[in-house]
Amino acid sequence: MTFRIEEKLFFIPENKFLFFKWLKENNAKKLFPDRVVSSTYFDNDKLSMFHHSEEGISPRKKLRLRSYSLESHTSTKTYLETKISSPEGRYKMSNVTTCAKKYLKYGIFDKDYGVCFPKIRITYLRSYYNIKNVRLTFDRNINYRKILSTIQSSALKKDNFFSVEIKSSKLNLSNQILKNFPFSRIRFSKYCRGLTFVS
Repeated sequence: MTFRIEEKLFFIPENKFLFFKWLKENNAKKLFPDRVVSSTYFDNDKLSMFHHSEEGISPRKKLRLRSYSLESHTSTKTYLETKISSPEGRYKMSNVTTCAKKYLKYGIFDKDYGVCFPKIRITYLRSYYNIKNVRLTFDRNINYRKILSTIQSSALKKDNFFSVEIKSSKLNLSNQILKNFPFSRIRFSKYCRGLTFVS
């Protein structure tokens, strides 16, 4: 199991110019074309994953279905992902699933959290960059939709903030990038922010 260092940061739209200026100053290279990311997060009835993330409890995990389209997870290639956070770092397990429709209707059983049901769907547009062998993603047009039942969801809510994730397998490389990042480093989770947003 290979853990990675991962920092999530976010900033207000007024700082977008400063962010792109920082990318240019650090010779950021764009890796891939932009694409839509769509994730449905699962949790148990007590929202234990949400609370563990908010409290910074470690180890902890998140369960989600992820696809790269605004369409339903059941109509496009979908991955079942488990994100594990521990003192050693973070690790993601991701596998293509053909059971998305079943998971959305009946939930997913997790050995640590029990039966978990879909709670929120989050979509956004993502750009991919590389700075000094450190991967960086930039997310905008972030939208949240609370899942109320297997057939009903809440109205879409738009988040005006931007999200940046810096990922590396080496701590010293991440620190080199973060030391001159132009904004405050604030711990950030789209799942937690989204649930708070739509509550």
